[in-house]
Amino acid sequence: MSLLFLTSVLFSMSFTLPDASKREILLLAEHTMDPNLLRQEEILQADVAGLIERYLIVSVITPVSDKTRYDKLMQNRKGFLFILIGKDGGEKLISEKPVMLKQLFGLIDSMPMRRQEMNVPTSTH
Repeated sequence: MSLLFLTSVLFSMSFTLPDASKREILLLAEHTMDPNLLRQEEILQADVAGLIERYLIVSVITPVSDKTRYDKLMQNRKGFLFILIGKDGGEKLISEKPVMLKQLFGLIDSMPMRRQEMNVPTSTH
């Protein structure tokens, strides 16, 4: 399965959900053949069902696809950038290296909104 297919599946899902009902992964790279971008695509493709279950959509942003957004998010950095945006619109994770599913899903599954989705009591500490 290509990332293009994966992205279109996740984007089509996002059109049926209100904005506050999705999380977004932004993958930024100078070009689509960036080794870290390709590795991140492989990692995400390994569990598409897990992405969908967590209401995740994936956006690949390059200087060619959206220069304004790319420049704003990269803030003069070079290379690859992974950003997880939560349902509240806040940045939950930023990494300059590919993020493994265990780390990504662990972080999301610990969030109060995700725990509500799973009907798991949140800690009162």
